[in-house]
Amino acid sequence: MKKTPYTQSMDKIKASDSFIESTKELLQKEFNENQEIKKMKSKKHVKIYKLTAGLAACCALIVGGIFAFSADKSPEVTPTTPPAPPIGGKQVVNIEGVITEVSEDGTRIKVGEQWVIITEDTELGITGPNAAPKDEQYFDKEFKVGNSIAGFTLDDPKSDEVIAYAIYSNWNWDN
Repeated sequence: MKKTPYTQSMDKIKASDSFIESTKELLQKEFNENQEIKKMKSKKHVKIYKLTAGLAACCALIVGGIFAFSADKSPEVTPTTPPAPPIGGKQVVNIEGVITEVSEDGTRIKVGEQWVIITEDTELGITGPNAAPKDEQYFDKEFKVGNSIAGFTLDDPKSDEVIAYAIYSNWNWDN
């Protein structure tokens, strides 16, 4: 790489030892001052954070106290229905597989190692505003060994027996 006349000239200049030493001292002094300023700012930010957090906690306590003392009576507890799976582009599925056994009455089906109980409250097929008409859905009205199913339960999906909230599909893809 060819050096320019400027870089050639700068290479020839040699700084004196006293200049180098005084420059180092000056830079060290400025560095120390900057560190002190950073520490002071950091302490200031911590104080502001603590003050803000304290004020927020006080406000939360005051609002909670107002609501607690303004309630005339305790709310009545009424039983609720289980939440429906969300409506969207895809349904939530936590029961899925091929039917390996069906009870005689057709209300219990075995999928893998898990028994799925079909009740009169179980929704059959896909429902909702974006669902295809029932006659166009892949849903066999009878549960048969070999059919693939997909559904949803509100129970623990890893337990040995669950009650189906919804069965979205019941179809034999091979036939």
